[in-house]
Amino acid sequence: MKKKNLKNSTPFKIFAFVSSFVLLCITVISIAAAAFMVEFDFYTRPLDALKSSANRRLAQEISYELADHYENYISDLKNLASFESKVSELNTSANWRYTIKGDESFSNYKGEEAFNYNFYQQVYVYGDDSQNVSGEFKGYDITIHVLKNKKATDQFSFCEKIIGILYSLRFSIYVVFLLSISLFAVCIAFLIISAGYKKQDDEIKLDFFDKIPTDIFTALLFVVGFLNYIVILISLEISAALLIMSIPVLAFIDYTSIALYIKNIVIKTRLESFISDLFVVRFFKWLFSPVIRFVKRENSNRRTVIIGLSVGLVLFLLISVDFENGNYLPKLILAGITAIIAFSYFIVRNNKMAELVDTSEKIKNGYFQSTVNTSRLYGEMYTLGCNLNRINDGMKIAVSDKTKSERFKTELITNVSHDLKTPLTSIINYTDLLSELNLEDDRAKEYIKVLSRQSQRLKKLTEDLIEASKASTGNIKINFEKIDVVELVNQSLGEFAENLENVHLTPILKTTSQSIFINADGKRLYRVFENLFCNIVKYSQEGTRVYIAVEERQDRVYISFKNISRDMIVVTENELTERFVRGDSSRNTEGSGLGLSIAKSLTELQEGDFKIRCDGDLFEALLIFKRL
Repeated sequence: MKKKNLKNSTPFKIFAFVSSFVLLCITVISIAAAAFMVEFDFYTRPLDALKSSANRRLAQEISYELADHYENYISDLKNLASFESKVSELNTSANWRYTIKGDESFSNYKGEEAFNYNFYQQVYVYGDDSQNVSGEFKGYDITIHVLKNKKATDQFSFCEKIIGILYSLRFSIYVVFLLSISLFAVCIAFLIISAGYKKQDDEIKLDFFDKIPTDIFTALLFVVGFLNYIVILISLEISAALLIMSIPVLAFIDYTSIALYIKNIVIKTRLESFISDLFVVRFFKWLFSPVIRFVKRENSNRRTVIIGLSVGLVLFLLISVDFENGNYLPKLILAGITAIIAFSYFIVRNNKMAELVDTSEKIKNGYFQSTVNTSRLYGEMYTLGCNLNRINDGMKIAVSDKTKSERFKTELITNVSHDLKTPLTSIINYTDLLSELNLEDDRAKEYIKVLSRQSQRLKKLTEDLIEASKASTGNIKINFEKIDVVELVNQSLGEFAENLENVHLTPILKTTSQSIFINADGKRLYRVFENLFCNIVKYSQEGTRVYIAVEERQDRVYISFKNISRDMIVVTENELTERFVRGDSSRNTEGSGLGLSIAKSLTELQEGDFKIRCDGDLFEALLIFKRL
């Protein structure tokens, strides 16, 4: 069972993303808490002093609020009762009491055990214009009594709880910060590494957000930020509670947007398409594509060159004549229109010619699906386009006929080989039976040996024909797996050691590493090595050395077999890999002439390259595979 890769797991990515958001929030909160504690001396002051300082700050805010209310009601002494009622509303179910002393005094303090905080506030008392009484500032002593036994839930009890929690975490908050930021970095690193990978796929796949050009995505981020600003303003106008509830939602939306933006940049960078996928770049490429195609053309049509030079001369004359008399504006407009028309014609004509040349190049290289769109051509270019399409159609028919002919030959060889197997099997069986008889005639025994040897040779030829047919048509199942090619070469060399020794050949193996791995079919690759060793045994000069090398070069593995040929090599390198071609033109040795052809077909089926090199009597077979 294939082990599941976490970078391809969508649930794990979602978990890592949500975890990174939570960890970022914890990191920000821990930084804010640490800064707050440093600011208010949590590390040098006792807990009671910190609570007292916080109570004084809250009490001072309350004194400001009381002074503001008093200033609103004191202008009319009849409203003092309304003021006292309003202040009582502020003080309902709270852990504090108040005492105001001045021209008038108010208090709801009943002697409870409390911390007392005294403040002096000035209140402006408006005058009475009808009685010529002007307004003036009056001072009042305001005492806020914060109860020691806090039974209600208000800002004082809440603040004391927060201070108590922060005080208990004043040292461990740094451990929380380090853990949260470390785990956050791990989550971000995983999300960056796994960006673009989907289930059961090791290739990067683009989703909807990845396909958005990065510059457009940047503009969308600014839009999201502006919408957040609008939502915050509206929430402030409605209520503080709505603002508090909207902040986490907005934060998560912003974080998601930024994460998708970074993912977009990472994937575009990994695919090396960051610049080319920008909307601005695409737009200018589209806008100037005719000009770019024209500039890339190495050869220009003579007629368009003449037209361009003529237009340039006309423009020069139009601009230069009567320039000093001030009548140049109409001439400039006319010159500009003429230049645009001529330049457009110049570019369009050359681009049409470029399309014809490109299509002809594709047809020359065997891409017969390419056709010329003649609907936008005219004149001789239209004729040329039609002729190219007719040539293309003729080439398609010729290639199709050639392919059918090759397929018919292959099927014929396969069918004949299969038909030969049944009578050949009978011949071999009856030959074996005759060899088991006690024949006294020596000539009969010799005939039986010849018959047995030749029938076995015919059997091998039939099997090679079938295998060559399957290999050339790709009708063989390839089971790719991780193969140690050095080990497989050693195994093949060991099995052919006796055969090599019989013809006095000395094998020399050279490798750049003890283990070199490729992705191939072990059974088919062994068949390739077997054919090459058989070829070496049959055609090598006795008493010479055979060099086998397995080398790593960058991302490729090179496997070479070199030997000295016994006979002069009179055929070309390409002909040696064709079927029924043998190195000895006299055909005195046993063999079908299919070994190298089968080896080449099997190598190519395993996504490798098979090459033959001949230098005098030196014969080399080279196999090239991609290294794992």
